[in-house]
Amino acid sequence: MTTLKNRLILSLAHRSLGGDILDSLVEETALKTKNILSELQDVLNKHNQNNVDHHEHKNGLDSDFVEAKNPTVHVLLTGSPYVTQPGRSFDNWETVQWTPGEQVLSKFIDTVGLHKFHRLPKEGEVRLNGKLVDVKQKDFTIHEGTETQLRKELTWIAYIVKQHFNLYATAPVSDATIIIPAEYANDEMDVQEVLKILKEIFDREWSGMKGPLRKVKINLQIVTRPDTLR
Repeated sequence: MTTLKNRLILSLAHRSLGGDILDSLVEETALKTKNILSELQDVLNKHNQNNVDHHEHKNGLDSDFVEAKNPTVHVLLTGSPYVTQPGRSFDNWETVQWTPGEQVLSKFIDTVGLHKFHRLPKEGEVRLNGKLVDVKQKDFTIHEGTETQLRKELTWIAYIVKQHFNLYATAPVSDATIIIPAEYANDEMDVQEVLKILKEIFDREWSGMKGPLRKVKINLQIVTRPDTLR
């Protein structure tokens, strides 16, 4: 059953990926975002109709609806260690003056549709929030391709996302989807081993800790190259 709690989508896009797999990652992230937005909006619409049909509730609203009238879908993409700077124009982007992370975030926003992002949505609308999470891949390449490197990388990402929610987005999150490119697998670790490590780390750093992500339900999604997609 769909609840009106906030949702989180974390897309791991900071590694050096080929154009095709990066495009697939952005497209899958955008598709997941649209699906969750639609799902939550349907629930909100039913609550609105329920409020009209049940005036016996205090103030015409039931308590659950009042608490969650504007649930938020948070979409975080990992990328460049440089945040977007005010005043950059489209011409700057075309001349590659935007960082790779900024370009990935820009492509995601364009794919979803800029009009879907609300800073202050109307009552009864789902809020969509997009953010670039600063990750320096070079900090984790000393043992590139090893389990140690992967664990350090994922633990750091889990930590900085958790800190973001603890400081800036304090409302509870019920469900989180982590989208990861299949390229994380290699000769030393297959896809299932990578997913096992990822689930272990994010369960520990998020679900098992105090804060908005406590007890969050974590779902994992692998993105493969276009010629191997279902």
